[in-house]
Amino acid sequence: MSPLRWTTKSLRHLADELTLVGHRVSAPTVGKVLRDNGFSLQGTAKTLEGEQHPDRDAQFRYINDQAKDHQDAGEPVVSVDAKKKEHLGQFPVAGREWRPKADPVRVEDHSFFSMGPGTPRAIPYGVYDVAADTGWVSVGVDHDTSAFAVASIRRCWQARGSVDYPHATRLLITADSGGSNSYRYRPWKAELAAFAAETGLSVTVCHFPPGTSKWNKIEHRLFAQVTMNWRGRPLTSHEVVVATIATTRTRTGMVVDAELDPNSYPLGISVTRQELAALPIRAHAHHGEWNYTIGPVTPEVTTPLQVDVRAQARAQALALLNDPRLTGMTSTELDRLTTALAPAQAAQTSQRKYEQRGGPRRRAPRCRQHRLAQRCRPGLGHHRVPAANVLTERALRPARGQREHHRAGHRRDPSTPHRPRPCDRAEHTPFRLGGRPGHLRGLRRRRPHPFTAHPGAVRISADRHVLRRTGRDDPAS
Repeated sequence: MSPLRWTTKSLRHLADELTLVGHRVSAPTVGKVLRDNGFSLQGTAKTLEGEQHPDRDAQFRYINDQAKDHQDAGEPVVSVDAKKKEHLGQFPVAGREWRPKADPVRVEDHSFFSMGPGTPRAIPYGVYDVAADTGWVSVGVDHDTSAFAVASIRRCWQARGSVDYPHATRLLITADSGGSNSYRYRPWKAELAAFAAETGLSVTVCHFPPGTSKWNKIEHRLFAQVTMNWRGRPLTSHEVVVATIATTRTRTGMVVDAELDPNSYPLGISVTRQELAALPIRAHAHHGEWNYTIGPVTPEVTTPLQVDVRAQARAQALALLNDPRLTGMTSTELDRLTTALAPAQAAQTSQRKYEQRGGPRRRAPRCRQHRLAQRCRPGLGHHRVPAANVLTERALRPARGQREHHRAGHRRDPSTPHRPRPCDRAEHTPFRLGGRPGHLRGLRRRRPHPFTAHPGAVRISADRHVLRRTGRDDPAS
């Protein structure tokens, strides 16, 4: 195997290798020789698509036949899809724009720190009219759901479609197999049924096979032009996104309209099998899961969407799993077994989290101000000093190494007389235990308080009321 397979084939490297084997040549000469022999700089080509559906070509031909049939009859044919969600703010955008020299648009350096859950987003959903070469984009602000997708189609039809095709009775929609317009989603079909009932159109939907969404017309006819139109320009607000999309034009005459959709489209909307079966959906003979027609019905017959029923379905599933005929034990025995296995399950969860973290759980240490406030809680023999005042006095003290420990009157000056302490009072004498001088039997020894400790003092702690020895022996003991 040639070693050049594992090296960078730059002109300089090739020239160096040729020089080592006795052919002294420069890098420009190597480039000229390569071009003369039919070589050029090339990148990778995304042509390997992996596993393909056996009826992929047949589905493409079927979509082509359906589009020709609708166009020959003067019926509209649209291509729909959702564009990549865009975060709004001073975030970098691919591409370059002409600007004054040395005056680039300044954007965030590390944008992943700013792209949190609260960052506003723009969700463009496009509708491209294949015959008229016009586009419509609804910019959503909530979620990319099936309701939002059909609402975008409805807005496009009300603004443009009903004007361009006043006598239309059918509508062909081509879409990919995933996203909010997936052929597996029941809400997508239910919303289309409501749209067909409102407009009186017979809506035919043809989905591209999985893995072939790039062949959808809207990808390279509309979205590619929109991406080039906002290159090198940060999308700071929804208004900027809408205005940029609306100004997209091509030399062939494509015109794009854009509109902001501020409505809310919550997640979790579900449609039951019974509701789906009641919809006027007719599957085609060729791959009925990809190709189907939804007939127009009156709004009274259309089944409305209901709120999320996943919680009820989960409760029903758990009740089914707890059936004694399935578990072989009564509900009481099952509860006992669950209680007995709970510690082991919790231990497994902790072990799994331990492995995911790569070690024990880390807890942030308490800050110095928090410990200081805890020590200065009002207790026996101490005045009630607000924690804020203590912290302020602490912050204003000189740094360690800069204090004048031997100045007159300083608490650490040996010549300074000791101030009376609560531990020197007669009523505190019974707290001192017998034994050798300064010995406190069975009591915790804690570090002296930085404000009140002085050599030779035995005092009562402010937080635990515990006697402690801080220096030399107490004369009273």
